Amino acid sequence: MAIKHLVLHVGVPKTGTSLIQRSLRQLRPLLRQRGIAYVDRRQIHRLENRKSWGAYATGPESGKSLFASELEAVVKSEKSKVQGRTKSVLISNESIIGRVAPTFGDPYWPRAADGLGEMIGALSPKRTDVIIYVRRQDRLLESMFMQQLHLGRSLIWDDFIREAGRDDRVRYRDLMEVISAVPTVGDVRIRPFEIIGAGAAAFVGDFLSDLDASDLLPHINNFDQSNVSYTQPAWEAAQHINPHLRTEEQRTDTRRFLRKLFPPADYPKAVLMTASERQRILEIYAPENQAFFRDYLPDYPVDSYLSDDATGRLREVLQRIDL
Repeated sequence: MAIKHLVLHVGVPKTGTSLIQRSLRQLRPLLRQRGIAYVDRRQIHRLENRKSWGAYATGPESGKSLFASELEAVVKSEKSKVQGRTKSVLISNESIIGRVAPTFGDPYWPRAADGLGEMIGALSPKRTDVIIYVRRQDRLLESMFMQQLHLGRSLIWDDFIREAGRDDRVRYRDLMEVISAVPTVGDVRIRPFEIIGAGAAAFVGDFLSDLDASDLLPHINNFDQSNVSYTQPAWEAAQHINPHLRTEEQRTDTRRFLRKLFPPADYPKAVLMTASERQRILEIYAPENQAFFRDYLPDYPVDSYLSDDATGRLREVLQRIDL
């Protein structure tokens, strides 16, 4: 199966991946007309041997070749639906660089090379481009914590955030070097998630511009959807309830119950950090963030992740895009 151009949207997790994936699913018929075969997260997560894939590394080693065959079959099926010649294969899946670990010290970025390399090895493209979004660390850590709590994990925020800065899973420079070193990877296109401040439509339009498909934006009608998280009282309740949950059914029922009991429309959003705690996190990562923006995102201010005011200015970059 010959693939001339492979585009991998790899996350990072909690950077608008669900919004982009919903939009791409809506656009799939139109993308096929443009010669783009889109394989989404759901298709890969239904593969029987995905746990043996390097991004997970929790299944038997013998399943790696089976995963490769399954992935190739899915891509081949999508290519067969493209009108005319397939110009690009697009895969959007934040698991490619590894799943989000619930606590510091668990593997996270170390799985990026295997996740990317094995996927590229299975598909053998002539060229691979990677699209990746980054997010200011304090907000990313909050979102990662709330996702795990929402899934029924037993986590204490103070314990979780106390370890911030101890390891490399939310430092971006090394991750970019790992991705760039994978064979056949050409362009690594980096975007700050915070440009979503210009609006969901502009955010998705910016993504589509990398595919020369921003003119398809009017065909999307799901910009008002978002992943539901816990409100302040739901978060406080979940921290007491989650340690007692034993089954997936219990976790699902609890999630639904807390959403219904404390809906976002009626209760405030959970506040995890004080102003001083947030400043501590920003200061921990500030030097590396400034170097990262200088070296990898030269069109953005180097102080973009230094404060809320600086982060807000990132949305201005979309003014130059004609959507």
